[in-house]
Amino acid sequence: MKNLINHGIQYGLSEDLIQEINLNGKQIEIKKNENILNVGEHSKYIYIVIKGGFVSQYFDDNKSNFRTTAFHIDNYHPFMTQPESYFSKEPSDTQIKAFKNSEVIAFHRNTIERLSSKHKAFDKFCNTHIIEALIFINQIKSKLIGLPKDKLYSYLLEKHNPITKNVPSKYIAEFMGVTPQWLSKIKRTS
Repeated sequence: MKNLINHGIQYGLSEDLIQEINLNGKQIEIKKNENILNVGEHSKYIYIVIKGGFVSQYFDDNKSNFRTTAFHIDNYHPFMTQPESYFSKEPSDTQIKAFKNSEVIAFHRNTIERLSSKHKAFDKFCNTHIIEALIFINQIKSKLIGLPKDKLYSYLLEKHNPITKNVPSKYIAEFMGVTPQWLSKIKRTS
């Protein structure tokens, strides 16, 4: 919670507004390997990771398996939703899964909209985070497509160290499109 308050203050939110935001959210505990969003559900919430971490995993119908596409940790990209489902109001093709026992604050879409219309600072805060998320997604996607796997891992180590320090290797390997054994080999040579 302290991280959330400090984060909000960094973005110019008053402590009173942060308390109001917190009062309008619902604190939820999620056990390791539980999903906060399942494939086929509609994403109606934006979550802030207070403790723990999550992976977003796309379900590939053709291969009948999941592939990790994003990471959300309490100290690294703590805001999460399934954007396509949230904004288009379509069923999700992605699950969001806790990779360790975690806590989030959940904000329903209606709450976000109400707070945004009531508080210009909160609206700006939300828009800033959407833009930052889009920039991050574009950067990481470019690296995922353009870099050889060993260089991609080096990039993650250098630029996105919280991923390599906190996320289990099997999800990093899945994200990179390699086997856990291949990732282990890459780690030994990095």
